[in-house]
Amino acid sequence: MSLIIKNAKLYTMEGRVYQAAAIDGDIITRLGSNEDVIRYADNSANVIDLKGKSVVPGFIDTHVHLVGYGCSLNSVTLNGLTSRNDVIETSRSHLEHSQLDAGQWLYGRGWDQNLFQDGKFLTKDDLDRISITHPILLLRNCGHVAAVNSMALELTRITCDTAIAGGQFIKDDKGDLNGVITEAALEWFKKQKNANQSILEIKTAIKTGINKLLSYGVTSIHSEESYDLGYSGNFTDIYTLYKEMADNKELAMRVYQKVAQPNGPDIDRFLENGIRTGDGDHYYRMGPVKQWVDGTLGARTAALLEDYSDDKGNKGLYYYTAGQLYQNMEKLHLAGMQICLHTIGDGSLEMILNQFEKLLHQHPRNDHRHRLVHVFVGNKKQYQRIAALGLNINTQPAALSSDLKMLDSRLGEKRGRQCYAWKTLRDCGICVNCGSDIPVETPDVFKGIYALVERKNVETPDGPAYNPNETISVDEALEMYTKNGAYASFEESVKGTICEGKLADLAVLSHNPYEVDSETLKNIKVEITILGGKIVYQREKSFSAGKS
Repeated sequence: MSLIIKNAKLYTMEGRVYQAAAIDGDIITRLGSNEDVIRYADNSANVIDLKGKSVVPGFIDTHVHLVGYGCSLNSVTLNGLTSRNDVIETSRSHLEHSQLDAGQWLYGRGWDQNLFQDGKFLTKDDLDRISITHPILLLRNCGHVAAVNSMALELTRITCDTAIAGGQFIKDDKGDLNGVITEAALEWFKKQKNANQSILEIKTAIKTGINKLLSYGVTSIHSEESYDLGYSGNFTDIYTLYKEMADNKELAMRVYQKVAQPNGPDIDRFLENGIRTGDGDHYYRMGPVKQWVDGTLGARTAALLEDYSDDKGNKGLYYYTAGQLYQNMEKLHLAGMQICLHTIGDGSLEMILNQFEKLLHQHPRNDHRHRLVHVFVGNKKQYQRIAALGLNINTQPAALSSDLKMLDSRLGEKRGRQCYAWKTLRDCGICVNCGSDIPVETPDVFKGIYALVERKNVETPDGPAYNPNETISVDEALEMYTKNGAYASFEESVKGTICEGKLADLAVLSHNPYEVDSETLKNIKVEITILGGKIVYQREKSFSAGKS
């Protein structure tokens, strides 16, 4: 026997609460009262007295960009800056302290033009004020738009004639490149830099990101390695590195790998390697192939059925025609892969649903668990179609907190009443699971739970709730971060609930989420994170292990 937890409130996510648990190796072997579990265990077990603390299953974040997150922790952070001058000065300061040599790239992330007085994107003219001797790439907080400086354009040989389907190199009024790059053009741009990150740098990013996530009680992630800063993602490198880390027991997190394959030829090359959804072990397992069908609300590139309320004539951007999307989906579906599609606007959602209905009619497959990422904008009829198709949704609750300031202007009140509709989605019978989309949003699970329960901006909670009729309960919110996440990766038999025979992945909480007032939810901390029966994070040394 490895470990006993006693004097706890273990919330199983299956309607029961236990006082104690016995863990043997990485498996929960006994649940019950203190007396029952201690009587069951042998004298060699270490015992942790949790003094009444609440315990929930380790959180499962179903949509992250781990390499990007780890890289972002070591780059210039631009979140929350309210002017382009602030961006320039912050970047200059970072450049000075980082002591980058001339010619080395400066990366940053987090700017949001909606916070600027003029509401306009950063341009190369702004970035040239930071440096003309360093190429610069600054990602918008969504990761779908970036600004680069003149040197970056010169090094990558981008001209006014360069064109990439599904993205843009924006031009100014004179027809010259202004340094703004969007969507598919941005991912293409990254591959032109000839400044590949070394395997060591990627490994460092993985470890840095994991260490931070463990402090939030996250024990499993579904990660896609595309939206980082300078690295556009070579799947072979990523796959090999993760496998080596898992084999060498260096991976302190369970990773379900999403792999981005933008077009048909990319999918063909991927399928040739023979790797399929479900391959792997409890630490590194292959997940779905991911594709983006539209952009983001913040950049007005999310595809909408009707015009943006604050940009008449603009309905956003589609990455594919309906025919292209269907061909990609059919290849993956017939190969036995799980499909994962990014959709934020109701226009892209409509296209996706039409193609899924066609696909599953022509090629029925039981329990496919194909998934949609985000689904922020939609309507009741579309939600019912999602349920009928058996799709699950990876949504990001914290995005509501971030997006609140722009939703009325972007969507209008009538359309907005059907958005971020988590209660309606659940009521339709859809498995809704939650993620952070780091580095886009915060990895703090309880900030996300607060957004689900209160539907307010976490920084300004005195404001009104957005569509309060879509509020869900604390128990439902916790289920979306645990049980539902396991279902999304076909792993509900081994994780997602506290159950005898399942993996001992647990999060010990500072406060009981079922007992505190809802405003306190956002402040709950994780005291201890247990992964496979081992303590991998402890906030303070308040709880020590001893013999029974």
